Amino acid sequence: MSVKFLNLLAGVALAVAVATGPAMAQTVIKLGHFGPGSDAFSVTVEAFAAELEARSDGRLKVQIFPAGQLGSEKQQISALQGGLQEMLVTAATNLTNMSEPLRLLDLPFIFGNYAEADAVTTGDFGAKFLTGLENANLSGIALWENGFRVLTNNKHPIAMPEDMKGLAFRVIGAPVFIDTFTALGAQPVPMPFAEIYSGLETGTIDGQDNTALTVDMMKYYEVQKYLTISNHMYSAMAVLAGKPFLDSLSAEDRTLLETVVREFGTTQRKMLREAAGKVVDTLADVHKMEVVRELTPEQLAAFRAAVAPVIAKTVTAGLEPLYGEMVARIDAAE
Repeated sequence: MSVKFLNLLAGVALAVAVATGPAMAQTVIKLGHFGPGSDAFSVTVEAFAAELEARSDGRLKVQIFPAGQLGSEKQQISALQGGLQEMLVTAATNLTNMSEPLRLLDLPFIFGNYAEADAVTTGDFGAKFLTGLENANLSGIALWENGFRVLTNNKHPIAMPEDMKGLAFRVIGAPVFIDTFTALGAQPVPMPFAEIYSGLETGTIDGQDNTALTVDMMKYYEVQKYLTISNHMYSAMAVLAGKPFLDSLSAEDRTLLETVVREFGTTQRKMLREAAGKVVDTLADVHKMEVVRELTPEQLAAFRAAVAPVIAKTVTAGLEPLYGEMVARIDAAE
């Protein structure tokens, strides 16, 4: 075999190695979330995956598992901590036992609009709410959003706190949700998300609160007549990564991942808000729900007065400094 032919073979082998090197170095990131997979929120997660893969030149590939396919919040968080799963996007409410500052984001009627929510949940200030997660072997990279929560029920329109008196409302089992609906005169009924539709259908509960997009996505309009755009709570979403996964990445890839997650938050909010802006018309015009589209200043003041004790109870002495900063940013928001 000639030297020339051997050199040619060596060149081909080198070319193949170079061509296949990036593919062999690809990191597959299992990312779980709880959207059904075809809804507006799920679409934003898919857009993030495409963005990360493009900006990493294919080194970082996100494999998405919607609809809780990887387990419950508790199971997926445990998988992140143990290095069996890489990322999770979940409601910030689910993490308040590990990061006390996140309780402030669930305060009722604390945000009046998106600008106020953005002033608190984005950038360096938003990162303050994710402190403490590192002690649980997790990294809270950034806060995205699921939107403002609204009220639906089967009995009558809701425009004042007294309209909620005696109504059985499904709530998240977190104390601030239970306290809020109790303060408004309703009967809070903690119930898993998957059971809401049947609970409404059978009359076990009279109403529920979720985003308007969720009302449409889960077809609650089939078993609910009245909708109030109360915007009584803001649903922030935490983008989590397990520390074992992050520690396995090169410094370059870790920085890129964290940067893309944070920067994509702006796009994620824009995409979701565009969808949310259209869905109320769909619920009213197509699905024939009776809609209270906006609370008047007087009605809003009545709701805020009713839940003031809930805020006082939730803002413990340890949270007061951050709460003060939060209120200042809200007041300064445009």
